Amino acid sequence: MNALEARVRAINKAHAIANELHPILTAVFSQHLGCKILKVDGSLLAAIQKQVESVLAPYEKRARIHRGRSNYTLNYTVNTCESDSQGHAKYYDIGVYIGEFENAGAVLTKLMPHDKPLKTDYTVEDVLEARRQYKEAKELADHLQSALWPFGENDR
Repeated sequence: MNALEARVRAINKAHAIANELHPILTAVFSQHLGCKILKVDGSLLAAIQKQVESVLAPYEKRARIHRGRSNYTLNYTVNTCESDSQGHAKYYDIGVYIGEFENAGAVLTKLMPHDKPLKTDYTVEDVLEARRQYKEAKELADHLQSALWPFGENDR
C-alpha cells in the first residue's frame, strides 16, 4: 500500500468511527444534561467515566480515542493510523463534538446534533482526480492574476 492509500484508509476509518461514536456518546451524556459531570481537576465523574469507557472499549483496537480538555466544550478525538508498504505511519485525527458546558463550568448544558455525517468512502482515484483538477484551476488562476498585474484584483 502506498502512502496515499494508507492515508485514505486512515481517514475513512476515523470518519466511520466518529460517525458511529457521536450518537453513542450523545446517548450516554443525554442522561446527564443539566448536571455537573466534571470534577474540579477537569476529569469526568467516576460513574460517567465508567459508562464512557464501556462504550469506547470496542474501538480500542481500531483507534485511539480521548476526551479533549476544554472548559467550554465536550469533545472527543478519534486518532487512526495506517502503515504504508514502507512502514511509514499515516495518522489522522478527527474531533467528535458532543456538547457544551455552562460558562466554563462543569455543567453540561447542550448536546450537539450530528447533522452531517463525515464522508467515509474516499478513494485514491477520487483524491488524484481532485488534485489534478485543483492544479489545473490553480494554473488558470495564476495566469489570470498575472494578467491583472498592473491593476490588481480591485480598485481602492
